[in-house]
Amino acid sequence: MLQKQWEERIEYFNNNIQEFVPNFDDKLAQEIREFAIEEGIPEELINTITDPILVKFVNDYRTLKKGVSKGEAKRKTANVKKMPVKKDKSPAKKKASKEAMVKARAFREDASTEDQMDFLKQLASRSLGI
Repeated sequence: MLQKQWEERIEYFNNNIQEFVPNFDDKLAQEIREFAIEEGIPEELINTITDPILVKFVNDYRTLKKGVSKGEAKRKTANVKKMPVKKDKSPAKKKASKEAMVKARAFREDASTEDQMDFLKQLASRSLGI
């Protein structure tokens, strides 16, 4: 009775594994088996797996993990572009920028009286040399 069930499961596996794991062959089966053992699945348990979905799951995980390690190796060898460091503005440029902002705020339509007074003070200090 158990032997018959085992043979039916094996037959089901053999008939359906290509649907779940394309290009499944002895070499791929061995790779999946070795990976599962490396990941800590007991060999006794692996010998009892007859469900193609479980084999697909282990294979997908193997492929994913293998891809991550390959990408890691590529990232280690890839040249890292260094971004240029943006230099600070000189004090003269900062002052000119600040003065331009005062002027821009003063000439807006919704400019406050304070903004306009700041501009007039700035203009007076420049013309008087203060």
